[in-house]
Amino acid sequence: MAYDFNASTLKSEYFDWLNEQESFNDVGSISHPVVEIQTPFLDQLFDGIDLYIYPSGINQVMITDNGYTLDGLETNGIVFDKRTKTRNKILEDVLDSFGIERKVNSKKLFIISRRDEFPNAKQRLLQGILKIIDLNYTESTNVINLFADTVADVFSKQGILFNRSRAVVAPNGRSFVFDFMIPTKKKGDTLVRTFHSPQFTNSAKVYSWDASFINKYSANKPGKFLAVIDDKNANKDQVDSFNEILNADEQAVVQGITFSNINEQIDLFLN
Repeated sequence: MAYDFNASTLKSEYFDWLNEQESFNDVGSISHPVVEIQTPFLDQLFDGIDLYIYPSGINQVMITDNGYTLDGLETNGIVFDKRTKTRNKILEDVLDSFGIERKVNSKKLFIISRRDEFPNAKQRLLQGILKIIDLNYTESTNVINLFADTVADVFSKQGILFNRSRAVVAPNGRSFVFDFMIPTKKKGDTLVRTFHSPQFTNSAKVYSWDASFINKYSANKPGKFLAVIDDKNANKDQVDSFNEILNADEQAVVQGITFSNINEQIDLFLN
């Protein structure tokens, strides 16, 4: 029998896989309902990232990590206090980019959304958590210069016009945040995400799935998806593995460019 290859079967296979890898469980009580989401993504301790959903007002929910992300970073010696002003700024920038809230003197990260916007909020929280976990792989000497800022400096010097931290909204209301959105003269926007730790492959998986979803469900498809990878502290095998995961889904091509070669491939980013 011929191999059954079409959009319908690929979609079924994808959602079958997602249903197997991601679980929803009732962990509260009738009077205090709580839903736990066990995701297939790993944190800095190689444990699965779990999210929790609580009712919050009329037709609203709160999606949160219950403080585990920042608690895990502190376990690895990455703290956020009055003395770590630069690191605090990095954290606040990530939270602002993904619309994530954090109460004063609390480690809990959360988003409050309408019930019908829950899938979008859950995706944004997960993206933000993965970005924050990435701080584990940033050397203290490099924290002062966030990698995305370094890439932005390259674009500016090359005269490339760009927008920072822009979201692409799919027809069902899901939004996907990119570090850079570069308008072009002839084709659609170029969407760029930056990765300063290719050792952390979860981020590549998220980008691959996001790009695939945008290509399948958005009428105005972007011109191309690009990833800028910081290869300063990574070996070739790690970068190659990261690139392979970026292109795991045939529905979208995500081209990875190492930062050491960005000037040689700057034409890919031109307006």
